[in-house]
Amino acid sequence: MSSAPPIRPTQLLRSSAFRLGIAFAGLTATAAVILVAVAHWAVKRDLRQQIESVVYVAAAELEQTHAAGGLAALLDALDRRVASGQRSQMQFSLVAPDLRRIIGNLETLPAGPGWADIGEVLPGGGARGMRVLTMSVGSGYMLSVGIDREPITALETALSRAIWVVAAAIVALALAVGFGVARASHRRLGLIDARLDEIGRGALDVRLPTSGDRDEIDRMAGAMNATLDRLAGAVSAVEQVSNDIAHDLRTPLNRLRQRLERAGATAASADELRKAIDDAIAELDVTLGIFASMLRIAQIEAGARRSAFARVDLTALVDGVVETFTAVAEDEGRRLASAVARGVAVTGDREMLTQALVNLVENGLRHTPRASTVTVSLVDGPQGPVLAVADDGPGIPAADRVRVLQRFVRLEGARSTPGSGLGLALVAAVAEVHGAALALDDNGPGLRVELRFPAAPD
Repeated sequence: MSSAPPIRPTQLLRSSAFRLGIAFAGLTATAAVILVAVAHWAVKRDLRQQIESVVYVAAAELEQTHAAGGLAALLDALDRRVASGQRSQMQFSLVAPDLRRIIGNLETLPAGPGWADIGEVLPGGGARGMRVLTMSVGSGYMLSVGIDREPITALETALSRAIWVVAAAIVALALAVGFGVARASHRRLGLIDARLDEIGRGALDVRLPTSGDRDEIDRMAGAMNATLDRLAGAVSAVEQVSNDIAHDLRTPLNRLRQRLERAGATAASADELRKAIDDAIAELDVTLGIFASMLRIAQIEAGARRSAFARVDLTALVDGVVETFTAVAEDEGRRLASAVARGVAVTGDREMLTQALVNLVENGLRHTPRASTVTVSLVDGPQGPVLAVADDGPGIPAADRVRVLQRFVRLEGARSTPGSGLGLALVAAVAEVHGAALALDDNGPGLRVELRFPAAPD
C-alpha cells in the first residue's frame, strides 16, 4: 500500500486550501480592524463627552456664582480654584471686555465662545492639548474653563497600537491555520492520488482512504469507493462470464463440431447429411439463445433502459402471463394458479418485468413433477408490491439459493432438463435494476421466489 508523497512548500503555496486561508486571514483582519476602529471611535466619543461634562459642570457652577454674588464672587471662586490643586487637571481664565485677562492660568485664549481645542505651553517646557469651553458672563466678560486632553490622546495612541497588534495577530493566526489546513489537505489528497495511481495500474481492490470526519473529501472518497466497488463487481462479472462461456459453451460447440465431422465422414445419403445439418442448426440455435440471454443480462445490469422507465400496471402484466401459461401448464400435466391483487403498479420497464415473471413461471413448470401446482401471487404490502411464484416441487436447498442466481449455475437435479442456467440470473438482474429485493425461500414443500418492489413515493 502506497503512502502519501512528501509535501513541498511550493505545492502548499499553490494549494487552494492555503489560498483560502490567506483570503480568510484578509477578511478576518479587515473585520477586526473595522471592529477595533469602531470601538476606538465609540470610546473616544464617550471619553470626550465625560471630559466635556466635567468642564461644563465647573463652568455652570462659576456662572451661578457670578449670578448670585456678582463679579467679586466670581473672582473669589476663580482665585480659590486656580490656587487649589486642580491646576494639574483644569485651567481657568476670565477676560475683560477689553480682552485683558483679569485672572486665571489658561495662557492661550480661545477665539470666541463655545467649545475649542487649543495647545497649551507648560511652564517647565513642553505642551499639552486642552479642551476649553468659553462663555459670556456679565457685561462683556468671557469665562474660559479648560481640561487636559492627555487621557484622550493616550487612549487614542493605545487603541491605534491595539488595532495593529490585533490585526497582525489575526493575520499570523489565519496564516498558520491556512498552512496547517493546506498541509493536512495536501497529505490526504496526496494519499488519494497515490491510491488512484495504484488503481490505474490495475489494483481494483484498493480503496481511497477516509478520515471519518464526513467532510467533502470523505464524501468524495466514499462516492469513488462505491464506484470502484461497482467497477470491481463489473470486472469480476466479466471475468466470470468469460470463464462460464469457456466452460459451458465449449462442450456444445465441441459436440457440434464432432457431429458435423462424423456426418461429413459417414453420411451415406443426402437425407442423413440433411438430418445432421438440421441437428447442428438446432444446436446452434440453443447456443445463440444463450448468447442472447447473456447480452440481455448485460444490458439490464448496465441500466441501459432505466431512462425509459414508466408506470407499469403490474396487475395486468401478471394476468397476461398467467393467461398465457395456463394452457401450457395443463398440457404438461401441471396446474397454474394465481392470486392477484387489483390496481397494483410499479415504475419500471414492462418488457423486463414480463421476461422476469416468464422465467420464474417456466422454472416452476420445468423443475416440478407432474400434478404439481405453481402459484403466482401479487399483493400490495405496506412496504411495497410483492410478486411471488411458488411451487410444491422439490425446491432448492438453502445452501444453493444464492449460487443459483449466478450465470450458468445448474443444480444436479436440473441437468436432465433443458436450460442454460441463465433464467434466475436474468431475474436477479431485472430485480436489481428496478431496486427490488429478490428472495428465494422454502415453500414447505417447494420453492417460493419473491420480488419485493419498493413502495411508490407519495
